[in-house]
Amino acid sequence: MFPSLRSGLPGRRLVALLAIAVLAVQARRFLPFIVDDAFISLRYAERLVEGKGLTWTDGERVEGCTNLLWVLCAAALRALGVDLVLAVRHADRGRRRHGGGPARSAPGPAGARCGEPARPE
Repeated sequence: MFPSLRSGLPGRRLVALLAIAVLAVQARRFLPFIVDDAFISLRYAERLVEGKGLTWTDGERVEGCTNLLWVLCAAALRALGVDLVLAVRHADRGRRRHGGGPARSAPGPAGARCGEPARPE
């Protein structure tokens, strides 16, 4: 390394640690945040349990859920009396704890699994 860069290294580390601490405090404020798209699936689950089918509202039936297995699992939990918002939070926490990456909403490159980074060719 260049001598001029080496002398400023402790100061840079301090700035980086301070920035990480500020980011952690800020992120903690938004910890209970749930992406609003999750509530779409939870509404379909609620209506399914109420006996109204996989519908958004009464009236014309339109297919609108793109994650049928998630909606069916949420409906099963709701039928057991589980609060769906708490269930979603715990499911996400468990996914992250056991090494799950970020959920992917769109299919990735050929050969990539959901939540798995694409392999370089």
